[in-house]
Amino acid sequence: MSHGRCVARGTGTPRGEPARACCVSTRSRQGATGHARIVSAAGRTTPRTVFDCKYADALAEIAGCETTEFPGGHNGNTSHPRQYAARLREVLLAN
Repeated sequence: MSHGRCVARGTGTPRGEPARACCVSTRSRQGATGHARIVSAAGRTTPRTVFDCKYADALAEIAGCETTEFPGGHNGNTSHPRQYAARLREVLLAN
C-alpha cells in the first residue's frame, strides 16, 4: 500500500518489482458486477507536492496498491513518447 509518496524512480514499486495493478470490484447501473484494473501513476519529474502526485498516491492508498512512476511529468506521453510507451507497455503486461 502507498504511504503518501511516489515510488523510487523507474522501478514501479519501492522494492524494484514490476508495477502491480489493483483489482477492485465494480457494479454497473444495471447491477452487473465485475472487476476493474487500476494503475495509479504519476510522472517522474512531477514535484511530489503537486496535486498530480498527491492524488495518484491517494488513489493507490484507497485501492491498496503502489503509485507507479512514468517518464516525464504530467504530460510524459508527449514530452517522452517512446519512454512513456515502453513504460506503459511494461505496466500493462505485468499483470
